[in-house]
Amino acid sequence: MKYFITNIAIACDDAALTDPVSDILKTYLADIGYEAFEDDAENAMTESGVLLKDYRKEHPYAPFSCFSAYVQQSLFSEDQLKETLDSIPFEGVHIYYNVREAEDKNWNEQWEQSLEQSDICQQLGITIDVKQAFGTGGHNTTRMIASTLQCEELTGKTVLDCGCGSGILSIAALKLGALKATGYDIDEWSVNNTRHNAELNGIPEKQISVFLGDASVLDSIDEQFDYVLANINRNILLNDMPAFVSKMKPHGKLILSGFYQEDVPLLTQKAESLSLTLLQSKEDENWSCLVFAAEQ
Repeated sequence: MKYFITNIAIACDDAALTDPVSDILKTYLADIGYEAFEDDAENAMTESGVLLKDYRKEHPYAPFSCFSAYVQQSLFSEDQLKETLDSIPFEGVHIYYNVREAEDKNWNEQWEQSLEQSDICQQLGITIDVKQAFGTGGHNTTRMIASTLQCEELTGKTVLDCGCGSGILSIAALKLGALKATGYDIDEWSVNNTRHNAELNGIPEKQISVFLGDASVLDSIDEQFDYVLANINRNILLNDMPAFVSKMKPHGKLILSGFYQEDVPLLTQKAESLSLTLLQSKEDENWSCLVFAAEQ
């Protein structure tokens, strides 16, 4: 998956604001699609440009808060970033940034070397080779969706996996009795990884289909599904939920995760506007999972 790294350095005339502004900015960036943050003062200071260095010369003792923020290239907007940085509601705040392309490599490599298969994998006898796709079953959001599936009667049901990643949720659903799973992802690595993991787990080709693209690929899929799964960030869920609903059978279920507890009201409101009924809500370390049902 291809990412941009935004290196950010923050200086405040009022030193007491430095850390609060940093926390607020990370929240704002998460709202526009940034999904990971790394405190890295030396790197961010170095990469944030000449303006920061000039400010540093004039204010040699000013405290700085520096971090790097990661966003998928397909979600990045320079105008949106500038608008977000300008929206910080404090005077005397100086923000410097630099955007660069992240190296196209396996960011999970070191983690994979010591990876133990998650509980859901062990319970269902699933083997996941994550390669460059995310989704080993160990993250809170994946666990919650997987545990929800374990409580459903999936025998003979069809499943749509939106943003399939490594394919773990599709494979779990099939292991739990689902008849067929269809998945899609914007990342070619994820599409290939899902196919690889399906083969690794002995899933017949006729039981799983995987497409490259965003929710627009659903326009070319005529099938309706008993279950729609989406483990994606809040903004994409809000944008794509109408497309998800259009592919649900009467009384079908939509299972969402990938967002925080504070995002629940927004997602619930959107779902209700699409005539979905909230059936279940769960939380795991501030990550949330919601289950909705379609009308008849």
